[in-house]
Amino acid sequence: MSEPTYRQALGESWKLSWRHKGLWAFGLFAMILGQMGVVDIFLKMGITANNLGGSDSWTAVRLIFSPRFWRLVADSLNPGLDTWVWLFWLIITLLGFAGMVLFVAVSCQGAIVHAAAKYAKRGGALPNDSKAWHAGVSHFWGLLVLNILKKLSLLLIGGLIVSIAFGLGSVGVFGRVLYIIAFIVALFASLILSFLLVYAAGYLVVENEKILTSVRLAWQLFARHWLVSFEVGLVVLLTNVALLFIMLAAVVYLFFLPMLVADYIAIWTGAVWVFKIGIGAGYVILLVFAFLASAIFSVFTTSVWTYLFTKMHSHGVTSKLLRIMGKSRV
Repeated sequence: MSEPTYRQALGESWKLSWRHKGLWAFGLFAMILGQMGVVDIFLKMGITANNLGGSDSWTAVRLIFSPRFWRLVADSLNPGLDTWVWLFWLIITLLGFAGMVLFVAVSCQGAIVHAAAKYAKRGGALPNDSKAWHAGVSHFWGLLVLNILKKLSLLLIGGLIVSIAFGLGSVGVFGRVLYIIAFIVALFASLILSFLLVYAAGYLVVENEKILTSVRLAWQLFARHWLVSFEVGLVVLLTNVALLFIMLAAVVYLFFLPMLVADYIAIWTGAVWVFKIGIGAGYVILLVFAFLASAIFSVFTTSVWTYLFTKMHSHGVTSKLLRIMGKSRV
């Protein structure tokens, strides 16, 4: 069997994402949980550093979670019994809707992992949507635990970064240097955590392992392919940059172009409503394209990681850097 390469992983994952349009619906819901891999980590850590690092933002977060704040809100509103009953049912309805969306999103994530693994093992045969969905549903609780562990770990790491930022805020230049070092260490820790959860999801869905066993095997797999993991993360990050340029082009051609055409027609005919229709059509077209592109890309990135997981798990993957240097697989 030939040595699997990143080009093969990207090519096969794109074929699956483009040819198997039944997975697009799965990708639409799975993207609610964020991407599998490094991009989700960069976004969350960057947002934490930029937004929560400010004193006003951090004060607002603490205020929202303060019981005293909500007591003051309740006292100021002075609601009656009918308002409390209405509020109670509103909360129950919103929680039920959120639970339903969460169930579908987690199950869709598992369905994509299952479908991508089947596709990689069968050498190009498209997987069955129904079997993929049932596989995702059957592993819902395990995937939910992994996603919760990921979110809580990122929240903990982000909280540590914010605490360090406040602790070193008055130290000056030396404090800023220490903060940057701490942020880089936290970023690498988050990346490793992300790799572990990606591989654990593979063991959970593809190999039907238990949660603790999946995490242990994921660590062993990462230890054998740590350099490959970072290289794949970089490749996926570059594909996200390409997607960003595509979205910018979509804003120009799918939003501004219909608006400009409608503006020209409105000026020529004197009908203002044509311009309003052009703006509405541009918004609708852009939103449809954005959701569709995000759904396809969600399937693509999950498939890339799953494809490489199956190859790492079966017979290993050689690092691109080591291949260039002419060294053996690690």
